[in-house]
Amino acid sequence: MSDDPNQGGYAGQWDDSDGTSDYNVQQFLIQQALAKVSTATLVKVMAVNGGGLAAPPTVDVRPLVKLIDGLGNASDHGTISGLPVFRMQSGAAAVILDPKVDDIGLAIFADRDISTVKKTKAAAPPGSRRRFDMADGLYIGGFANGAATTYVRVAEGEIEGSPDNGVTTIFASPGNVKMSPDSGATYMRAVPGLLTLWAINTRMLIDNTDQKVKITAINGLWVNNVRVA
Repeated sequence: MSDDPNQGGYAGQWDDSDGTSDYNVQQFLIQQALAKVSTATLVKVMAVNGGGLAAPPTVDVRPLVKLIDGLGNASDHGTISGLPVFRMQSGAAAVILDPKVDDIGLAIFADRDISTVKKTKAAAPPGSRRRFDMADGLYIGGFANGAATTYVRVAEGEIEGSPDNGVTTIFASPGNVKMSPDSGATYMRAVPGLLTLWAINTRMLIDNTDQKVKITAINGLWVNNVRVA
C-alpha cells in the first residue's frame, strides 16, 4: 500500500484529535458548517461593468485569501461576477468614483439570496434558500491600495484637490481659493463688501446667475487692487 496520503482522494480537514471524544466530533462538525459561511474578504477587481455617469457599475472580483486543503495546499478562488459597487449617493446627487481593474477592495456577503432585489430594486423574497453565499456579494472599494495621484483631500477648514499628484492644485480655505501652479494661477478672495481677483496667464469663466463673463488674463489681472488685464 502506498504511503501517499492523497492516493484515492483528497486530504480533508479532519485530524487525529477530532475523533478522540464526542465533544471534539461535535466541534469538528460545527467548524465544518461555519466554513460554509461567507462574511467578508479582500478581493481584487478583475473587470468593471458599466458605471461613469450612468448607474453605479458592477464588478467581477477574485478573493485574495486562497483556499487550502487538509494538507495546507493553496489554490485560487474562482471569479465572482456581478457584485454591485458602493457609490456615495443621496437621491440623484452622487460622488462618482468607479473602481478600476486591479483595485483591491472589500466584498461583503449578504445572509440571504439578494438576486431578485438586485434586479427589481424593490422588496422581494429571497431568490433561493442559499445563505451566506459569495454569489450574494457587494463591493466596497479602497482597501490596501497604493497612494493616490488624483485626489480630493478634506480637512477641517480646508479642501485641496489635484488631478496630477500635486502639480496642479486647487486649495480652498475660509474666504480664499488658490489655484496653482503660479504660472497659470487664479486667486480669489471674498471679504464682506470686497472682492479681490488676481490671475496670471489663465482663462476664467465666471458664471453669475444668468450672466456669463469670460476673462482672459495674460500676465496679469487685478480688480480691486487696480491693474485689469
